[in-house]
Amino acid sequence: MATSCNDGAMSGLFTTEAAAAVDYSLLRDAIEQDMLQYEARRRALPAALQPSGAYVQRLKAVTKGASYHKNLTCLMPRHKLSELSRRHSFDRDLLDLKLVRGRACGHALCSLDRCGLHVFDGVVTAAEAAELVAHGKGVLDSEGGAARDVTEHWPYVRVDFMRSARNGSTAGHVLSLRVAERMRRVAAETFGLPLHRLGVAETLLALRRIGEKPMPADIQIYPSRTRDEARAAHAAASGGVGVDPADPAGASAVTAVASPVPITLAERGSERFAAEAAADGNAQGSAESNYHCDESLAPHFHFSSIVWLNEHGADFGGGELEFLHNRTWAWMVVEPAVGRAAFFSSGWENVHGIKPLTRGQRWALSVPFYVYDPPPTADGSGTSGEGEGEGGGSDDGATQAVQRPIAAARARTDRVRFRSNCVHPVDKHAYQACRQEWAASFG
Repeated sequence: MATSCNDGAMSGLFTTEAAAAVDYSLLRDAIEQDMLQYEARRRALPAALQPSGAYVQRLKAVTKGASYHKNLTCLMPRHKLSELSRRHSFDRDLLDLKLVRGRACGHALCSLDRCGLHVFDGVVTAAEAAELVAHGKGVLDSEGGAARDVTEHWPYVRVDFMRSARNGSTAGHVLSLRVAERMRRVAAETFGLPLHRLGVAETLLALRRIGEKPMPADIQIYPSRTRDEARAAHAAASGGVGVDPADPAGASAVTAVASPVPITLAERGSERFAAEAAADGNAQGSAESNYHCDESLAPHFHFSSIVWLNEHGADFGGGELEFLHNRTWAWMVVEPAVGRAAFFSSGWENVHGIKPLTRGQRWALSVPFYVYDPPPTADGSGTSGEGEGEGGGSDDGATQAVQRPIAAARARTDRVRFRSNCVHPVDKHAYQACRQEWAASFG
């Protein structure tokens, strides 16, 4: 029997620790059923998702299709990342970068034949999308005055993994994990990656809306300048050093008193880099940049995905996702549609941005991925890499007889850990453990 997101058995998962192992098995079964149902939805759609336009292509929300594929030349900055500031991750400074063929990700799985943009319809159902939106709204309602982005009605609100797990319903959070795993499997198939070597870097429910304090009118023309002006005001209010008023173009760096050394892209992923990003967010009231590159923001963002939970035109105006490829204008515009998902390599070949909303609310689930080498197994044998199959391992029957109960016991422990790390994480360390064990948990 096919499992749906509204099944009573699914809504009660992971509510008690005693049933963690059983619930984990039910979740795995549901994920397998999810993939079968997704394949059935794909077969029911026209084979090709056809864009309109020639010079600038557009995938319209009203046009449905199983898939769209575009291979791209991998790109990275010509300069070393240590020579670029964090400002080069965004907008005008990003678009001014000189790019060359290649990838910043040095892993063998970030090969130059895996760069591209791929769009699929029907990745999630309308019922799942509605439940995820309700979950996101529930998180924001539960936080109330405790969350600045809620009380100040910021135009961009992120419900990240920890907010989802700690401030939302268990059923809604489990559904976000379930959809994230579906996205991981689609990404692995799309980019030709071994599933056991593709990890989930984050799950992020993202709300875009028209804030009470609208974005500055010049953000589309001079987005970096607007960003600096906002940070300068914040720095001045907090005792930091801001942009020189005599330098309206923003050429002077905005430097916090506690961090006089400029932060470079080589430090992305560090605490200093994260603190700088948080300062930016607080300064501009989450008036997000127009354009960015995922891999320039985090070194472990190697492949990216986003699935939309409501519809361009019907639910909101604006909010299209634009992709730029070594140019200052979009070559592809994707209109969000319920269940539509975009998968793309995270390098500079896929600089992208979201057009400002003109009305309504836009909800999406973003799931970036990273590639990695699995750690050695408990017996020290390690893994056999991309070519390993079901026939690998020792032929010694006695050795296998000893290893089977050990593996079974380890699996039971992993299932209990999945509940404590992924469903009910107590802190960021549990969340990090969830990310590290995700691929091992689901194969």
